[in-house]
Amino acid sequence: MSSNKVIAVLSVTEKVGEDSFSQSDQEIFLNLSGHIISALENDRLNMTLKQKRTVLQEKNRQLKKLERAKTELFNMLVHDLKTPIAEIVANHDILSYTVSEENKEYVVAAQTGCDNLFRMISDLLDIARLKDGTIKLVYEKFAAKDLVKDALSRLPGIAQQKNMQLLESYPDMDTEITMTGDRTLMMRIMQNLLINAISYSPDGESIIAGFEQLPEGRISFFVEDHGPGVPPELHDKIFEKYVQVSGQVKARKGTVGLGLTFCKIASEAHGGNIRVESDGSTGSRFIITVPNEGQPVKLSGKTKKKKKK
Repeated sequence: MSSNKVIAVLSVTEKVGEDSFSQSDQEIFLNLSGHIISALENDRLNMTLKQKRTVLQEKNRQLKKLERAKTELFNMLVHDLKTPIAEIVANHDILSYTVSEENKEYVVAAQTGCDNLFRMISDLLDIARLKDGTIKLVYEKFAAKDLVKDALSRLPGIAQQKNMQLLESYPDMDTEITMTGDRTLMMRIMQNLLINAISYSPDGESIIAGFEQLPEGRISFFVEDHGPGVPPELHDKIFEKYVQVSGQVKARKGTVGLGLTFCKIASEAHGGNIRVESDGSTGSRFIITVPNEGQPVKLSGKTKKKKKK
């Protein structure tokens, strides 16, 4: 019997000259029956597993095919969206020089919205490309200080709308600190973090951006704000794709979308990482740690906290 079903019958005749089997004989028959049942069940299970494995393999092939088609369509649509949005951005820029002061704020607001949309589309496209390995990092040597200054110089309009100050913080060193990496990706990481900090900080506050030289050939860039902060239990989750912080009045609603996901993937592509330091109520400090020379290194520990206004 197996699973309350008869799967085999073992017929044994009595020994010659005796009326019944001894206890030891009965035990031998039971053991033999057990082996037979195990062999039959194993064979049945193997056949069932093979059939199911074949079905699963076919479904997996179909799913991969559908996933490839979806990804290709997604990338094509996202890529095609960049062209009309770039035209809108360019025309808004031209319009900003000719519009009256009375209506200029509307043009600036439209410019900001288009810039944010263009950045979101770029993040969507590049996240997929970085994961697939179709984007190859273009390494070049550049000054860490110039990277921070360049990132800050592109955002004064957004900061002015909220009457905010963009401050810089650098280590006290006589020599220039340089790093080797993909400057374009590093610039976008800094811009994403700065825009997040500006968007979710109260009007009139200040944002601090800078870098620190670390031992073992590493360098850390950071963006610090005085916004609502990120709850400790969400420090890792906020870098996941499409995660949204909700249900908390003081939490950063909507700050944890594609921008932070892009920052995480782009940092890891440089052999580095990204993390946030925040108690969830008095601001946040986002830190990107990468190798100076663009070579993947083993990252461990925390950077020393340092701020210079």
